[in-house]
Amino acid sequence: GTKEITSEILDNLTRLSVAVWFMDDGMTDWGYRSYIKYGHNVSPVHTFCTDSFSYESCITIQKWFLEKYNIKVRLKEKQLSNRIGYAVIVEKESQKDFLNQIEPYILPMLRYKVDRDAYIEHRAELGLSV
Repeated sequence: GTKEITSEILDNLTRLSVAVWFMDDGMTDWGYRSYIKYGHNVSPVHTFCTDSFSYESCITIQKWFLEKYNIKVRLKEKQLSNRIGYAVIVEKESQKDFLNQIEPYILPMLRYKVDRDAYIEHRAELGLSV
């Protein structure tokens, strides 16, 4: 019922592969709700939606990011309908390094995942408040 990944599989990923993974299964919370609620910008939160992976695989991903790119990530527990899942979240101190690794490969139509101005523009195009 869960996906598994090994260090050997992860070691085959390039920066381009990580960017594609993020474009597909990643998201950035730009803190819009906090901005509305508190009136100030917060740091973005870059998340890989890995809730279909086992806990052990998420730990493997966490260790791999640190060993391969010196990027610190943490796991966030999520209650799913039938079990607990985990999201992989880039730590605040590693956000800049993470973006530097993947940004050159992000497709223009998905820039909103890595660039706040593109996010605001994307929301406006969708007719959503910014």
